[in-house]
Amino acid sequence: MGRSGKKAVAAVAVVAAASMTATACQGKPAAEIVGKQWQITAIFDDPNLPHGVPDGTQAPTITLGQTTYTFADSCGNGSGSLQWKGEAVEFGAPEQTRSLDCSDQAQTYSERFHKIVAGEFAYKQDNNGLRMREIKDAKPGEDRCGWTATTSGYTEGR
Repeated sequence: MGRSGKKAVAAVAVVAAASMTATACQGKPAAEIVGKQWQITAIFDDPNLPHGVPDGTQAPTITLGQTTYTFADSCGNGSGSLQWKGEAVEFGAPEQTRSLDCSDQAQTYSERFHKIVAGEFAYKQDNNGLRMREIKDAKPGEDRCGWTATTSGYTEGR
């Protein structure tokens, strides 16, 4: 094989190795999480605020797909991107696609959820539901943010 042939083989090998590395770094979403609609039960963003859904407010829901998520609450609905990373998932910023009139309490809870959902989270799913805990270096005395949810059923085609 000539010099240019060896360079071509080497280039193909480098591209193939890079492709396999990129594929290996992308996690596969857990089958028991994807395609289900999850009802948010608590938001952990500020220890001085109540964690649970305010009385008289529709609990937000989130459906996790392979590469996107959708959400709905009393104030509207929307979607965002996501990337599975082994036992973690990274959520892109949510984009509200539809806004509805809602109470001040519902608006505050909705805004809290929209602020907290974007980021990288370690996830755990068990009989108690789904827990997302923010992956970041917490400052001394500061808790990591997160949220919890219970399953509210399956959706088709996600």
